[in-house]
Amino acid sequence: MAVTADGRRAVSASDDRSLILWDLETIKPLATFTGDGALVPAAIASDGRGIVTGDEAGTVHMLQLEKDTVLTVESYYIDKFEPAKRATQGHFYNSNVTVHSVTQKMDYFCGDYIVPVNQRANKYIVYMLEPQSEAGFFAWNFFDAILGAKEGYSSYVFEETAAAFLNQNPGLKEKLEQRRASDSTFAKSGSAQLNFVFQNSPYYEPIHNRYPVYRVNK
Repeated sequence: MAVTADGRRAVSASDDRSLILWDLETIKPLATFTGDGALVPAAIASDGRGIVTGDEAGTVHMLQLEKDTVLTVESYYIDKFEPAKRATQGHFYNSNVTVHSVTQKMDYFCGDYIVPVNQRANKYIVYMLEPQSEAGFFAWNFFDAILGAKEGYSSYVFEETAAAFLNQNPGLKEKLEQRRASDSTFAKSGSAQLNFVFQNSPYYEPIHNRYPVYRVNK
């Protein structure tokens, strides 16, 4: 049996295929779910909004609780990838994906899912959701919408703004100089340098290239 953090609700899973959400104040069931096979122990998300259990049939079942929350998560940003030149089964397969991660606080809302990885379907969950998986959802274009930037800039307008921003941020200016010194192609490209400043400025949209599946590490 699993209990919510506030101690008001509990979830039980059993061999008779039933999953029951209990009110611990009245000791009465609030909701009942029937799985496809004997259910393994249930888990309640740390924010108290999601319930996950698995059954011996290999299915992962998730229930949602109505509660918004803020979580500290590890976010992936797509740095590089190579789209296929020809479609395979209607998809332009993404390969050779590189990412970097950032720890940040994010709002989550009723209707969002938390998927614990301490369950029978661990391998499937990780294989399909990790962005660098060779045959996961990102590889098969399910999240390609994150790759399109919605905001941009006009070079002749942003040049003056970029210069002022660099003067106000000597740390970024130093990173720019280091990049120019180590990358001759970058050093010869004014547009690449301007884009570097833009992507490191508050004008750059924070969700661009941010993978829409996040790690909750505790």
